[in-house]
Order: sequence, then structure tokens, then C-alpha cells
Amino acid sequence: GNDCADFSLGTYNVITANLINCGDKGISVGEKSNATIKKLEVSTSEIGVASKDGSKVLINDSLISNTNFCLSAYNKKNEFDGGIINVNNFVCKNSNNSTDIDNYSKIIIKENI
Repeated sequence: GNDCADFSLGTYNVITANLINCGDKGISVGEKSNATIKKLEVSTSEIGVASKDGSKVLINDSLISNTNFCLSAYNKKNEFDGGIINVNNFVCKNSNNSTDIDNYSKIIIKENI
């Protein structure tokens, strides 16, 4: 009922992730972390990928489906900045919203398929 993968305070490289039936988030990246994800599939969660609190997420290929938000970037804790998501080859299917972003954050989609 929570996140499938939760990363904080570090640098992470993910080659392939196939995440199904995550309760809250498929991937959550927080607290000034840097995450690079080569290939990502997320199905059936509240949020596909969340970047928060000064974190940066780079995704090369993604297929996110059956979510409320495919991508979400925001500031949660006062001592940090917002989150950044930079994605290439982005597919968001059967989801209520493609993105959710606050005034402190950025989501950059280079190719929306």
C-alpha cells in the first residue's frame, strides 16, 4: 500500500524497473537525490514517478499507466527546493493526469509518444 521504490539522500542508477500495483508511488525520489532510470514501466499506482525536495530524476524510456498522475514534482519539506523530472520517450496511458507540478518544481518532457 505504499511506494514500490523509494530513494533518498543519494545517487541512483536504475537499468530497468517494471512496477505493478504500487499503492502510492511507483518510484519516489526525495531529499536532494539524483536518479537516472533507463527503462521504466509503472502500472496501477496513485503516482507513477515523484521527484520532491531538491531531487532530480532523469528517465530515458517510460510507459506509465493506470495512475492518477503519471509524473509529479513538488516541494514537501521546507528545508528543500522543489523536484525536477526530465523524461525522454514518455508514454502516459489510461491515467487521470499526465503531470502534477507545484511552483517550485519542473517537469521537462522531451518526446511525448
